[in-house]
Amino acid sequence: MIDQSRMDDGALLLAGAIAMARGGQGCRNRRRLYHSFACAILCLLLFVCTSACMLVSGDRVSTDIQPDGGNVTRTFLGAEGNEEHALAIGGGATTLQVIAILEAQQGEVLLEMLHAGGSVAFAVRSRPGDQVSRSGLVQLDETGTLRYRVYAHGARDGGYQILYQRVRGVEQ
Repeated sequence: MIDQSRMDDGALLLAGAIAMARGGQGCRNRRRLYHSFACAILCLLLFVCTSACMLVSGDRVSTDIQPDGGNVTRTFLGAEGNEEHALAIGGGATTLQVIAILEAQQGEVLLEMLHAGGSVAFAVRSRPGDQVSRSGLVQLDETGTLRYRVYAHGARDGGYQILYQRVRGVEQ
């Protein structure tokens, strides 16, 4: 501890400045820690937000959604990323016969048809320059929602078509 009664004004000023600098150093360290923590949180949120995002250019979507049968067609000039879609078909929990047709001139596109619980019913992966198709049965949830997931990596000049029809006599 410094005895302030023996110090002149200049020394007292210097001692005060040193004490403030030491206290300010701790404050600066806390600010750096808070700043680092805020940056880490922001980076984490950015990663989470962009992890389920697909950037698409030249996007065209056409839908004909009916409870007994219908289709969704989507074409694009370029696509990158992933996204999940939900089609409100209606009619409650049931089973659909689904045909998925996929095409991309470049890159890769993966289409996953999802059961009501989120498990993959079937998947189809594009081959550059070829049209690929796959069919299977897909279970809808109790609200009659058909779900599917699309992944695209460097995809150019492509698209997909999903055709569905209600299967009679095969209820959940």
